Amino acid sequence: MNSELKQALPALAVVALVIIVGPKFLNSNSNAPSNHAPTIQEDTKGRTIMLHTSDWKFEPSTIRLKKGENVSLHLMGIQGNHGVAIPGLGIKESMAQGEMKLVKIPTDKVGTFDFFCNVQCGAGHGDMQGTIIIE
Repeated sequence: MNSELKQALPALAVVALVIIVGPKFLNSNSNAPSNHAPTIQEDTKGRTIMLHTSDWKFEPSTIRLKKGENVSLHLMGIQGNHGVAIPGLGIKESMAQGEMKLVKIPTDKVGTFDFFCNVQCGAGHGDMQGTIIIE
């Protein structure tokens, strides 16, 4: 084996491992709730806020935005079947466990906008509430 191949072999092994194992982690659907806090990703095109739905809560339950900001809400059904209704912003979505949806949040008006689960989901259904604050 020549010396260039010996030097490249460890890097090739890592790439092969990522190709083989990576999709398994990307496509895994666990029935257990996530222990990871929802994230907010920022880039030049705006922000994407991850909103997790589970029995019987939203994470995060309070979201702060700036007027005119470009924001998408990435809805993730972590546990059970739930929905998200934000009447003041014209948003109404539902999702099953493991399902994800991307929704653009209109930020053209300042105010406090309540959101809630719009799918009857059990005993704690009434507790599934949150607030979006646009400043």
